[in-house]
Amino acid sequence: MSVCTSEVSVESPRWIDGPLDLDTVIAVCEGGCASGAYMPAVEYHKALFAMEKYSNDILDYLEEDHGMSFRDLMFSYAEREGAGSWMDFNCYILSVAVECYCRDVVNEIQAALASV
Repeated sequence: MSVCTSEVSVESPRWIDGPLDLDTVIAVCEGGCASGAYMPAVEYHKALFAMEKYSNDILDYLEEDHGMSFRDLMFSYAEREGAGSWMDFNCYILSVAVECYCRDVVNEIQAALASV
């Protein structure tokens, strides 16, 4: 899976469900997954599936590429209003990862356009 424009092609990680078009990437950057821009991150059963299958990849991505440890994620989740269920925690981690990924895509596109 990848996000493509005429200038940039960015491979999507395995934990992204389905291809992301540029409109979806921008919508996630503007409103987050919870806005409905990327539903697999906010639907409990889909988030749980992604976390069961790819949790190590997702957590490694967040720590290696964005400096967010599992501990950091736990504490930031606990500080959220309405935090409490394990299912919601899965949605939270996946949403954070997808939102970071979408920002990475936008940054990659901006860098490519700046070099033109």
